[in-house]
Amino acid sequence: MLEILRTKSQDLYGFSRSSQEVSTEAKPVSEAQTSILRQISEILKSSEFQQKIKKGQITFAMIKPNLRITNSDLTDEEVAEQLKKDIALESPRVNGLEIIFELPLPFTFERVESFYAGVKDKLLNLPAAQVNDHHFPNRWEMFKYIMAQGMATFLILHSPQGNAVNKWRQLIGPTFPSLIPSDESWKLRSRFTDLNNGIHGSDSIDSVHEEIKWFASQLEQITKDI
Repeated sequence: MLEILRTKSQDLYGFSRSSQEVSTEAKPVSEAQTSILRQISEILKSSEFQQKIKKGQITFAMIKPNLRITNSDLTDEEVAEQLKKDIALESPRVNGLEIIFELPLPFTFERVESFYAGVKDKLLNLPAAQVNDHHFPNRWEMFKYIMAQGMATFLILHSPQGNAVNKWRQLIGPTFPSLIPSDESWKLRSRFTDLNNGIHGSDSIDSVHEEIKWFASQLEQITKDI
């Protein structure tokens, strides 16, 4: 099952995408890729895969979009490629994590609303900073603007020994990169800023279940829309 995910991830390399338009949806470029997306969705929903999540062997992650507004001049795709190399390089620090599936998708306003529904109320009550000469009434509107301006790369990570959630959280560092000590610059979020910390990671096994379920539903929706 895990080997299928690894292989199918490579088969989706040519997946059609554009980071220029917020409303642009990724579409499978062939019937074969449509079939792959459906197969991946079924694997993620399978009882066997859900058991691996329950055992702590799986976590869900995302390399966030629009990192050009922080301290990076690279495109979203270039940032993602560099971070994937860094994950492979630094994962021995936390006793090993492997990317077993990856997929870039435009993070539309609709996806932001559904994926981050749990933090919306909190962010609505926080003041916002100015971003690229844009003024926002609250932190939520600012957050949506940042997140829906580019390409996210979704990752599924595997740790055979378990404890995948905590290992990934340790590797990426705290929510606010400014809190990362200088002697822990290997933590992935240290490359970014508090405005956009660059990387998402599930914070519990329950969150992994919910976020994998959400991701599977996105794959299903893409295949229905073609």
